[in-house]
Amino acid sequence: IQDFLIAKFLRPDLLLFLAKSDKDFFLKRGIKVKVLPPAVDNTKFCPATKDEKEKIRAEYNIPLAKKIVLHVGHIRQTRNIECFIDVQKIENVQAVIVGSTSTPKDGYLKDKLIGAGVRVIDEFIPDISKIYKMSDIYVFPVIKNTAAIDMPLSVLEALACNLFVITTRFGGLVDYFKEDYGFRYFDTTEELITLIRSIDRAEVQNSKKIENFTWDRFTNEIINACEELV
Repeated sequence: IQDFLIAKFLRPDLLLFLAKSDKDFFLKRGIKVKVLPPAVDNTKFCPATKDEKEKIRAEYNIPLAKKIVLHVGHIRQTRNIECFIDVQKIENVQAVIVGSTSTPKDGYLKDKLIGAGVRVIDEFIPDISKIYKMSDIYVFPVIKNTAAIDMPLSVLEALACNLFVITTRFGGLVDYFKEDYGFRYFDTTEELITLIRSIDRAEVQNSKKIENFTWDRFTNEIINACEELV
């Protein structure tokens, strides 16, 4: 309905989308569309040194021997984060969820996660990049298409920090990222658990995947797109 109203009544000169999902709908109605994935600050979100990781781990009192499996996002049922209860059961794993402070959280779900041993951080963190840098694996378990933006920024931030990424085939992720050793898709909780167990601490090259997601690229593409309109 929202797409129909935009196409019929607003008819903008240019529509910018994070992914390709709605592109054809507007192109067929004569509206110019550009797919423009979000940008990530790769000077702030970058791989941690060994000393940096150790220092942050000590700050949060998480042993170095633990494999940290992270998710950053709203603490809601729609995010499918209940699967972290099963993740926490994996030997030598510490599941960590950082919840948004700007949106209401599901108190029952939060208590359930904490009761299972999941570390839930729901206070304001001045520098969220520190949480990525202390972690090993980033999991994006969202299935419902209205529960996150088409190109989840947290996945880009995790890649920039060179974390292993395991994600559902959500939104525009499949348009930009193919599976390899450091980036895997999953469909079921059982598959997620198997993937986490199979990952060792070998070096990945995920930080290279966001070379085309910089703010310089983002601003240049917007400027070029606007100039083409005049």
